[in-house]
Amino acid sequence: MRTPEEERYVHLQFCSDDLNSAWWLLGEIKRQGDNPLVGAAFQYAVIAYARPFKTSYGALEPRTKLRLDPSHVPERYRGLHDRLLTTRDRIIAHRDVGVWNPKLSVFEAHSGRNQAALVYNVIHGTEELPNVDAIIEAIEATLDSVYSELELRKSNLPLSSHRADPGMLS
Repeated sequence: MRTPEEERYVHLQFCSDDLNSAWWLLGEIKRQGDNPLVGAAFQYAVIAYARPFKTSYGALEPRTKLRLDPSHVPERYRGLHDRLLTTRDRIIAHRDVGVWNPKLSVFEAHSGRNQAALVYNVIHGTEELPNVDAIIEAIEATLDSVYSELELRKSNLPLSSHRADPGMLS
């Protein structure tokens, strides 16, 4: 990569790859719904879905912060999109204390030493799993928009000074 335009194109291609990974994995989850690994697979699908919308640092100097513009997500899916990003940010990737609504009780035990008991919500990060069909639809609609931008950007990229091996393109 030599130019910011090339870097933006590469980043957009990476976004497409991540969204396609999430789409594929959600399809597998639908096909293998009774598999005990569905919860973990769904969490990974949420991470893959969210990755394009989170900051990625470019390779060119000065380092550019790159992220997929949420305008690629159709308006009808924005609520779902926001919930998925919140799930990724506050439950899967980080453990925000407020989400878990913890209750701490400290008491003196018979030994005279303080003891602590903690009770909190059980949250698995799979609360959106019943919406898998809507998530797949949202990804497909978002990918349509991303593919359109990729085509537009590709047509504006400068030609490379080297030629690719024709065998690599088949």
